[in-house]
Amino acid sequence: MTPTPEERELKRKDHNAKVSAAWAELALSPAFQTVMADAQLRFGMFQPSFLPSDGYNPHSAAKRDGNKEVLADFARRLARGVAFAEDETTAEKPTSAVV
Repeated sequence: MTPTPEERELKRKDHNAKVSAAWAELALSPAFQTVMADAQLRFGMFQPSFLPSDGYNPHSAAKRDGNKEVLADFARRLARGVAFAEDETTAEKPTSAVV
């Protein structure tokens, strides 16, 4: 049986609520903060994409840009997770959209 559009929307909201709660938990974890800081250094988050040491190779720069984009996405999600965890308007944090 095919789910109705309302059921699909409820399932999507439920998934998004669970993902937001998981990112909030990660954002507040000291262990994950250590891992994220290490990944930022290891994958050159704060270095330029084009480096003289590789002869300004565009393929190497594209790879570095890809690494940075993944880390930037993680950082954005962690920031949203912190905002989710610190939201004072909600007394109890939702982990599911099902009411």
